[in-house]
Amino acid sequence: MPEYDSYGDALTLRFGDIYVPHLEMQEPLRLECQHFVDCVAHGRRPLSDGRNGLAVLRVLECCSNHSTVKGAWCDYDLRQGCIDPGARSRRL
Repeated sequence: MPEYDSYGDALTLRFGDIYVPHLEMQEPLRLECQHFVDCVAHGRRPLSDGRNGLAVLRVLECCSNHSTVKGAWCDYDLRQGCIDPGARSRRL
C-alpha cells in the first residue's frame, strides 16, 4: 500500500472531456479542529455543536434499530424522532 505525505496526495484526478475546477485539498479533520479552536478563541458557536452531534446520534440509532427489520425504511422526523419501522408500510 502506498504511503502519502499529505491528505491531497492520496487523491487522484481523471483527465478527459470534463472540467474539474481546482480545489485546494485540505485535511477535513484538521479543518474541523481549527474551526473549533477559532470558535473557542472568539466566543462563537461551532457549526457542529453538541446539539447537532446528539441529533446525528439519534438518527444513527434510529437507522440501527430499523436495520433489524428486514427491508425497513429508516424514517426520522426532526420533531417526532424515530418513526416505527412498521408505520411506513401501514401508511402505504
